[in-house]
Amino acid sequence: MEERKKVVERRQKRTKLALEVVDEAEELIEKLSAMEKDRKGHDEKLECATDALEGMLTRLYSNFSRDERKSLKFDATLIPLIVEPVLDSLTSSLKPLKMDLSWLDGLAAGMQKLCNAVGSDDEAYALREMVFSRCVVPWVQGAMSSSRWDPVVSVEAGMRLYEALLKSACNSFAGAEREEDDILKEIISDEVVRKGVLPRLLEPLVTGGPSWTIGDKLPIPSTCGYCPGCRTFPTTRRWGHCWTTFVGISRGRYPSWASRRRTISHSFALASKHCFRGRSSSAKPSSSSSHPILSPLGSLGRWLA
Repeated sequence: MEERKKVVERRQKRTKLALEVVDEAEELIEKLSAMEKDRKGHDEKLECATDALEGMLTRLYSNFSRDERKSLKFDATLIPLIVEPVLDSLTSSLKPLKMDLSWLDGLAAGMQKLCNAVGSDDEAYALREMVFSRCVVPWVQGAMSSSRWDPVVSVEAGMRLYEALLKSACNSFAGAEREEDDILKEIISDEVVRKGVLPRLLEPLVTGGPSWTIGDKLPIPSTCGYCPGCRTFPTTRRWGHCWTTFVGISRGRYPSWASRRRTISHSFALASKHCFRGRSSSAKPSSSSSHPILSPLGSLGRWLA
């Protein structure tokens, strides 16, 4: 009976601690809102948030045993409840395509603190994946899905953001194994590129395709013949069919063609190099690269390279 009473008291203390930390997270969000009104810098807000979260996680992970954390499903319940609203508060006032990308370096440094505060590498991996896949990536994807961003005209801004995001993710936990970094990079690539950028680039190719019949002569350089679209053009009735097929391959809808995905990416990279050859980011597009088909083609090559 005495032992049972101790167990109940221990659970009550743990529950009280968890509720206290949740309240601290809510107070932190209010503090960040006040800092926003006082026009505090985004870097200062980020440092304040990560320092406070580090203290909260340290208290939780030091007071709950690993078995308790596992039984309570920390990774899926309590930790997202605390961390996600704070990260959302930080990113809500930031425009990723226009902001100083050094903020993502600060995020990586802050994530390193949080990963050090948890109990094991496995839990650090789960925390890092949760932060990027549920907070950071949707924020970036939302900006790239917006009609305010042109994936062809402003491809450089998108590429810089995407590369900075990958760098931030890989630098967010120094103790991570390479395989874990690759898994996180694949998650980011799938959400940002395959689900966010590619559908926007492929839309004019697919929707505009049916109007391009075999008899039409397009100003396509000979080196673009490596591209699957150009290669199948003489035997394909309409461009739309070609690009629709490419979408299916790039998204893994045709398992028997899975081995060709790298070849397809390489082909589009070659086309990109030709379409953008000799151009600076501020240069006016040439007649071929401004073509309604070749402009998205060139950008596709950049994202798939």
